[in-house]
Amino acid sequence: MQPTAMPTPPLLQQKLDSINVSVDSMELFLRVFKKEQKLEVWAKNRNARCFQFLTSYKICGKSGDLGPKRMEGDLQIPEGFYYIERYDPQSKFYKALKINYPNPADKVQGHQETPGNDIFIHGACISTGCIALSNEAIDDIYWLTDKAKQGGQNFIDVHIYPFHFEEQSLEQALKNTPQYKDYEAFWESLRSGLFYFEQQKTIPDYRISREGFYVIIK
Repeated sequence: MQPTAMPTPPLLQQKLDSINVSVDSMELFLRVFKKEQKLEVWAKNRNARCFQFLTSYKICGKSGDLGPKRMEGDLQIPEGFYYIERYDPQSKFYKALKINYPNPADKVQGHQETPGNDIFIHGACISTGCIALSNEAIDDIYWLTDKAKQGGQNFIDVHIYPFHFEEQSLEQALKNTPQYKDYEAFWESLRSGLFYFEQQKTIPDYRISREGFYVIIK
């Protein structure tokens, strides 16, 4: 089902105005940090090169632990580079945006028969592997992505990280929690994508290695 028209939230309009981004030419990028329980929204005008920070929202419902989703029923929120592939304005979780899990990396690293599916950003603050926001927050996210899609942005990227690698280093995380060692190579590939965006403020191009890791194309 396609997104439906909604009135402009005044606070969002003020924030867009503050970074000189027009709703009519807006493109978006979403970043999720699981440990920090935060979803960030970045925006730019279609012809601009760099994204600017727009706003952030608290993830109010979570499940699982740090680390990627690998199979159906593990209750993990995925980690990796995704995009929004479907809108559901009448979800049982209020409103929902489906991401393209499992992506090619997940299909390599995850369970070959039952990797899981139906991962959403949605409302209602309830999660069984999804990114759950308040209804007020998903109203904002839904409005923004609706406008970006109407303006021609067919693929709205959503990058999901275990934590912000610039606020806590990968080395610290592995030292403090040895069981995360199994994720080291995968997290290292995610970290390269985060660092690229932090430096360039553009979404990196990448490929998926034979092992299911993200390889940033410089």
